[in-house]
Amino acid sequence: MIKKYIAVLLVFISSCATDPLSEATPKDELNFPISIELSKDENSLFVANTNFDLHYQNASLNLIDLDSKKIVENTTILTDSFLGDIAIDYDKNLLFTVSRENSKLYMVDISESKKLKCGGEKCDESHILELDIDAPNYLTLDTDKSILYIGHRNDGMISVVSYKDPLKLKILKQFEIDKFLGDISGLIYSKADDKIYVTSNYSSFLHIFRPLFDYYGRISKIEYFDKVRISNRNITITPSSESIAIYKDQILVGTTAPTGISILSRYNDDYKFTKALTTMGAPVKIKCIEEDNICFLALYDSKSISIIDPETQLVIDNIYLKKRVYDFTYSLKRKELYATLFLENSVLVIDMDKESPSYLKIKEVISNE
Repeated sequence: MIKKYIAVLLVFISSCATDPLSEATPKDELNFPISIELSKDENSLFVANTNFDLHYQNASLNLIDLDSKKIVENTTILTDSFLGDIAIDYDKNLLFTVSRENSKLYMVDISESKKLKCGGEKCDESHILELDIDAPNYLTLDTDKSILYIGHRNDGMISVVSYKDPLKLKILKQFEIDKFLGDISGLIYSKADDKIYVTSNYSSFLHIFRPLFDYYGRISKIEYFDKVRISNRNITITPSSESIAIYKDQILVGTTAPTGISILSRYNDDYKFTKALTTMGAPVKIKCIEEDNICFLALYDSKSISIIDPETQLVIDNIYLKKRVYDFTYSLKRKELYATLFLENSVLVIDMDKESPSYLKIKEVISNE
């Protein structure tokens, strides 16, 4: 154990004396992966790493080929610090992620198969936007307007960025949500009503807003709506981190007291709490796949993934993994679920084909070995 920590310390010291991006961050390797998303053709995975081993000094973005189940060589994008969410505009072939420590937004071109392009191994200035607010972490897109919303982990700060002209990323507004308590723990844009829904790790309400744009595309005002309680009034529930999703006319919010999800259903122009489901642990990520009528919950502390039928609002299965999973993504074409194992530097491939004898079991582990 002592040798392990000495080795980490030596690597850290040596990285400080050289180019930190080229020496401290391993290339073409999973390095404490935190976020994962699927390519449009469902043949590749994009993985954001944190470089936890070096106290989050620098990090990287990897590309995994799903036919070979291997990391594509010479495609690593190096970043200045550990990364947060990944958001993808599939129509424009643009991937966005944020550097949480150094408050930077990265834009990566994914138009070519098996390639990541941002001006070089380290993104050039045209692919990086400096943010004036600390701890950017949560991303959601309004692809119709080419607008990216960034939730900052500290307090209730929001950055609104335009990528209508990809060569000129532009901050339209940075502001604090009105009457916000605690820290942002998740946000999501709803195309159905053109609103942004935000959770807090302190409040039992959803905060809702919508920017109003003038003729020139500038934000003239932030329109706020009535907050929505995410629980019945008999219990106090606080959203857990990174856990809000939309399924048709429902909003699912991860909760910590008790652990589970709150389901909010749409009535006219508003949402109301309708049901709470208890889970084995607090969901750190929720993702819903409307085409398959299914939602997944990553339960980090319980080392499992729960599967929910959002139509019946019931937990229908649990995948027990024995390792802590933080993020995941799902392929309809391949009928596979891909989950990041943060501490094991690997990605699990889980069989989701109901006709398969290995349904809900691990098919393969993608790692650095």
